[in-house]
Amino acid sequence: SSQHMNCPENAVFVAESALCICQKGYRPDQSKYACVAEPFSLDSEHIVIIALAVLLTLAIAVILGLTYQLCLNRHARRTKYPSSSEEYTIRLDED
Repeated sequence: SSQHMNCPENAVFVAESALCICQKGYRPDQSKYACVAEPFSLDSEHIVIIALAVLLTLAIAVILGLTYQLCLNRHARRTKYPSSSEEYTIRLDED
């Protein structure tokens, strides 16, 4: 744990390798023994998350769109049919 004290700020001591590893979002600065916040970079994890979010949004939009279409169609179909029950019974008798 004495080595742990030598780790710079925002670094984690890894016992197996006896090294200080910069935390996520920080990169080692060679010029001075420190971990500096790295500018926001799109690493693969971020890209995957963003891609999933976009896909999810698209999926929801498509589902909502289809549901809306189905509702419209159902409504249109319902209004086409005769509304009074007598007309229905006649129609059923014919079958």
